[in-house]
Amino acid sequence: MNIIIIGGTRGIGRETAITLARNPENRIFVTGRNLSSLNKLSQEFENIATFQMDLSTFDSLAEKFRKVIQSNFETVDILINMAGLLVNQNFMDISNVDARMIMEIN
Repeated sequence: MNIIIIGGTRGIGRETAITLARNPENRIFVTGRNLSSLNKLSQEFENIATFQMDLSTFDSLAEKFRKVIQSNFETVDILINMAGLLVNQNFMDISNVDARMIMEIN
């Protein structure tokens, strides 16, 4: 299967990528912000390709991302969105800008 995991460098996203990569028939494309974590995944598993991106700046990368996906996959069988954003402060103190970013990413 051809699988894309958005937000696969930590936590559940990373563990999902690792679990799916154990099946050599799966081809997995993982995105995330942390280049070091992405490199480790692609070095550990031959069937994982990676793309560094931050969803808060996705508009600037959308066309490049689309081209990279098309060059790796003819079709996408599964899309898993594990990306998330945490603003660690009192809810009542969250700015409108941070609230908008939380809603758009999560």
